[in-house]
Amino acid sequence: MSYKFYNSNPEGYILPDCVTRAISTALDINYYEVAYMLRQNGKFYECEELCVDCYEKLLSHDFQLPCFRGCGRTAKEIANDFPNDTLILRMVGHLSTSINGIIVDTWDCSDKIVTQFWIVE
Repeated sequence: MSYKFYNSNPEGYILPDCVTRAISTALDINYYEVAYMLRQNGKFYECEELCVDCYEKLLSHDFQLPCFRGCGRTAKEIANDFPNDTLILRMVGHLSTSINGIIVDTWDCSDKIVTQFWIVE
């Protein structure tokens, strides 16, 4: 199994909130706390809270997660390369999570190309 449906949105809504869902799921932080952190970063860095620059700063600087390039690999390939880790995967237009080699998201993005990813330590 390389994909499992999971929605960390407390209201159960499936919205275009993949950034909040992925970070909340991977870091095991309350959904609303992550949304608040993204809003604060958006204000501080003067960027839209769900834009790449805003959440990259949250992940790389605030949480100090190591970031790696996807090198043309799919989400499934990267998840398989890290079967014992939790990852946050960035694809064009989407952010997802891999936990122990399984993509955990509201839809199966296994075949999407990852541009970069963070390892949760």
